[in-house]
Amino acid sequence: MSDSTAELWQAYGTMKRVLEDLNRLGRDFGEELRQLGFDYTSESVYSLGTNHLVMKRHHSWLFSSSARGDGLGPFKFAAAFVYFEKDPGQWKVHPQRPEAWFFIAETSRRPGTENTAKWIPTFFAEEDRRCYTPEPCLNQILEYAYFGPEEKWNAVCFGVELGEIDSLAKLRELVVKPLVAAAAVASVTWNRTKQADASAHSA
Repeated sequence: MSDSTAELWQAYGTMKRVLEDLNRLGRDFGEELRQLGFDYTSESVYSLGTNHLVMKRHHSWLFSSSARGDGLGPFKFAAAFVYFEKDPGQWKVHPQRPEAWFFIAETSRRPGTENTAKWIPTFFAEEDRRCYTPEPCLNQILEYAYFGPEEKWNAVCFGVELGEIDSLAKLRELVVKPLVAAAAVASVTWNRTKQADASAHSA
């Protein structure tokens, strides 16, 4: 085997191990939520790859607790998002450092047959920075609220540098527990907003 071929094989092995670790991160996030009583077992999906042999800029894992076609109440989901490089028109806290973002969210949008994991990169649209409180940053709970004419979105999210999560215990203590606590508080506000909307429509 030539030196260049050996180097390529070694690089492939390294990349494969990294991707296996990242897939485990996505699955562990969903499992930790279930352990804490969040039933996100209705469906699990992930973002699809490109048909070109290129390095992906980001990847999403989404776990939902709502059936796609029930039409009852908001569509509730949690998601993990590994973020290496931003696409044009997106924001990223540290352009040259990989990040991991985690969401607990709900939306009035009904997914139909679409791959819901593709929703997650849209949270990073530059035009949506205004939807966050506080301004997007790492290591702090953020709230996201979008109220459009056709659909509404609410979320709590938490972002860290990817290297900070080096164990299941770190994922649990640094991300999952604070995120679950924030979602419990935020859901009170979300419910009040839905009740206010319902009252306005019935008036």
